[in-house]
Amino acid sequence: ARYSLTAVDVSVDDYSPATGQTFPQHENSTLNEFSLFGNYYVPCGFFSTFQANWWVQHNANNGYTGGGLAGGSEPGADFWQLNLYAGYRFPQRHVEVSVGLLNVLNQGYNVDPVTYFLEQSRTRSLVASLKFNF
Repeated sequence: ARYSLTAVDVSVDDYSPATGQTFPQHENSTLNEFSLFGNYYVPCGFFSTFQANWWVQHNANNGYTGGGLAGGSEPGADFWQLNLYAGYRFPQRHVEVSVGLLNVLNQGYNVDPVTYFLEQSRTRSLVASLKFNF
């Protein structure tokens, strides 16, 4: 299991050419990330991995009615993503072949880019990997 909390507090001034005025913007955002994962290894080289990832983002936009820092404050996000992987490691671990199904539940999301966020698959996706170690 893994948990991570990211908090951002941003203040900028937005100039409106129509009115000639400057409007202060203050936006804060928190992103909670919780991950559960399990690995299964067979001595002959086969392995599998299950990941369950949950993200919750809360946004606040104070003192500015014209929208947030990214064109409008997003209401936040609360979503799960499940990922499955399976593969094979050849003897002496010089070569590894794996395939994975990302975002098994096909969950879309809308995360405000104010917080650092490692982009996740927005739709169900199939991935393949081939690794060489010398």
